[in-house]
Amino acid sequence: VSQSVRPMNESELKTLLDGARELNRAQGITGFLLYFNQSFMQILEGQRSRLQAVWERIRRDPRHHNLRIVFEGGIQQRAFVGWSMGFRDIEHIRPGSVFQGQCGRAIDFLEMAQDPRVCYNFIIAFAPENQSPPTNWDGGRDDPRR
Repeated sequence: VSQSVRPMNESELKTLLDGARELNRAQGITGFLLYFNQSFMQILEGQRSRLQAVWERIRRDPRHHNLRIVFEGGIQQRAFVGWSMGFRDIEHIRPGSVFQGQCGRAIDFLEMAQDPRVCYNFIIAFAPENQSPPTNWDGGRDDPRR
């Protein structure tokens, strides 16, 4: 989970996404990225050393701040096989009504980052329906809460 230093327009998001897809494809990394309210939430899957290199690249990217790894550990199977980086800009999906709770405040990705299962299920909810990720993710075998 991270925040962009300023709101990103569609062209800037496309540039970011094109670069991520190219690099991920070359490294055998798969994943999915959401953008909403100047924040990113993503899942990255792949070999640990390659993921660490991606994390360092993201960490050094001046377009981001407040980076947080929500979960790091082994998984039994990839959720986004064949996707170098799926993407959904949910900033423009029925503005206001989708993410407003009863108390009238918007959902915040950094707040959601308290629980990796919440983040995982939130991303899965916005992945295209033809994608069939595991629906009962429990954090993986390395989840310290197991």
